Amino acid sequence: MLYNDNIGFYRIGSRNRIPTTRINSLQQVNRFEKEINAIDGKLSNLPRADKPGQQTIVEFKNGYGISFVINNMSRGLEAAILEVYSDEDKWDITYDTPITDDVINYMNDKDILPLCKKVSELKDRRDNG
Repeated sequence: MLYNDNIGFYRIGSRNRIPTTRINSLQQVNRFEKEINAIDGKLSNLPRADKPGQQTIVEFKNGYGISFVINNMSRGLEAAILEVYSDEDKWDITYDTPITDDVINYMNDKDILPLCKKVSELKDRRDNG
């Protein structure tokens, strides 16, 4: 039986109330792995220690990346632009790119590749000139 709470449809009795109309970020993002690789993106799938759910990181050669997250606390599939520190295998969310100044909420399949393309085309953040 399905329950509609104006956010999405849920199976009654589901412990985590995972919407049946959404699929998890790994399925959504990994479906585009070939296209992401074509624009020099590298996918990494990470379990989330702080919250139930999954996180997919896409890193680009220009020092930027994207964190895709979905869990029971997120607003659908969320994306955050990252500054990637490849020599340390670390990253931080950045809020000062021309693409967005915040986390992008409620993403769907048609949003993933255009966002990856825009981030991959940003000027290399490590260039001083």
